[in-house]
Amino acid sequence: MAGDHVGQIENTGKLDKVVTSLRWSGKHTLSGTCVLTEQNGETKGRPKDCKRLRSRLLKCVWIDKYGYGHLEINFGPLHGVLW
Repeated sequence: MAGDHVGQIENTGKLDKVVTSLRWSGKHTLSGTCVLTEQNGETKGRPKDCKRLRSRLLKCVWIDKYGYGHLEINFGPLHGVLW
């Protein structure tokens, strides 16, 4: 799960590109950054309090300049990430 992943995120009813960089910050803790590319530019955020739900699924809290929300990261079987 650690590494750089390109995927999509639903944002105001449409899919936008997102690049997520995850790193192990402890034995069972992932931390990282996310860059969402939308029509008006980029929004930088970070996943927080990530918990593994299944082998390829993380549930986190997304935090950016607009606030926070729930985030599920589903890692595809080949590579990359779909949100």
